Amino acid sequence: MRRSSSLSSIRVPSRNISPTRLFAVVKGREGPHRDKPGTPYCSTLMNLVKGTIGSGIFAMGGAMKNAGLVLGSVLLVAIGFLCVYCQHQLVSAAQQVAFNHDYNVRPDYAETVMVCFMDGPELTRNLCFTMKKLVNAILVICQMGFCCVYLVFVGDSIKRVLPLFNEMKNPEHLTTWFGVLNIGMSYSIIITTFIGASSYMRWGEDIKPSVTLNLPDEPLAQSVVILVMLSVSLSYVLQMYVAYMIMFPWVYRKFGPFRYHYWAEVSFKFFLSVITYILAETIPYLGEFITLVGALGGTSLALVFPPVLELVSFYDTIRFPSIVKNILIIALGLVFIVTATYVAVSDIITKLIEDASA
Repeated sequence: MRRSSSLSSIRVPSRNISPTRLFAVVKGREGPHRDKPGTPYCSTLMNLVKGTIGSGIFAMGGAMKNAGLVLGSVLLVAIGFLCVYCQHQLVSAAQQVAFNHDYNVRPDYAETVMVCFMDGPELTRNLCFTMKKLVNAILVICQMGFCCVYLVFVGDSIKRVLPLFNEMKNPEHLTTWFGVLNIGMSYSIIITTFIGASSYMRWGEDIKPSVTLNLPDEPLAQSVVILVMLSVSLSYVLQMYVAYMIMFPWVYRKFGPFRYHYWAEVSFKFFLSVITYILAETIPYLGEFITLVGALGGTSLALVFPPVLELVSFYDTIRFPSIVKNILIIALGLVFIVTATYVAVSDIITKLIEDASA
């Protein structure tokens, strides 16, 4: 098939279409470039840890209460390392896209999905743009929802691997045995399990939804709450980064170029912050709502899309054991989605009934 002169004339995406041209449309730029130096190993490691350890870590004691100390700890570690494996699959798919098409600026999550589906079997090529929009929508909804939780946490007392990978000075240091991904995620899993287990061991059945609520009303304990609040506040910008990077290019294509580009970016970031504040203040049962968002969106991004990308990207070379492995991961992710969604919806209905009868 010959390459078409314009993307608008393409009805069924072909493997011969250059993703560089697709990215030029997606990002509003004409070619690959990097306008600033990459981040070193340690900076990327700290960004990864800070992005994965959020306010949810203080609810791990409640998770241990529901699952049991031993079973909860084992499952938390197992699911954590399963997510790490899926993150490796995602990075591998992004590397494959960049290698196949000689594109020296690595694609983000949605672009990786788009080009993998475009390069995949004939059945998936019609879905490439739809899947890109779906992934971007899930990313924005999840990140905005998580940022709402961050605002509520601060007021009362936030799908990051590929963006970090794309910003690294030496991207090959991300996925080695002692690379940023394995070291950072292992630390996050260990510290999350430790906080959850130790919190439950200390307060037992009296553990609160956030362990900070169990701390005594003493100067030392309250100083810890203040430090946690400051830490979560500083994490807000990092949590919002993904949503900003997805939405601002669209704003730029619609209303740009801007005379004062820097202030346009600042204004848009301020607008996103105001939106999350309004959502945090107006959505009833925010905790249950975020659980529902995480069940549908977060689980899809973490456990469903990465194995799907491996199946689609390497469909002509993948072996049968790998196919079975990916199908099992997808099935497990779907089980998590269904069960977590059921629990979240049940909690929302229960609260609605309680409020109606009060």
